[in-house]
Amino acid sequence: MNERAALDLLTEHGALSRARLGALTGLSKPTVSQLLARLEAAGLVGSAGTSEGRPGPGARLYALRGEVAYVAALDVRPGRVRAAVADVTGAVLATHTLATPARPGPGGVAAQLTAALDGAA
Repeated sequence: MNERAALDLLTEHGALSRARLGALTGLSKPTVSQLLARLEAAGLVGSAGTSEGRPGPGARLYALRGEVAYVAALDVRPGRVRAAVADVTGAVLATHTLATPARPGPGGVAAQLTAALDGAA
């Protein structure tokens, strides 16, 4: 549950320090350090630099690794299909628009959707 809470916060807020993650979750510093170590070992989070703007050394920031999962979306309208592929952080990586005839050919609509997704991928 702690890991899920941390992933949700990293998704919502972007890069966070251990201290900020602890403050947002209410977890102790050792617990936050352990969960971040587990998430790093699993490849779900990684270092995102250091914080700036405060006196002293910057705190290490952690962020969700976008490449751990991808999503695809389709926008189907008369005359066209638009496909988009994004990473788990929501960053759109590619889009593809395919003009579609009023009467689909062999394979029908499924072939058009597949072609649009292939184009975006």
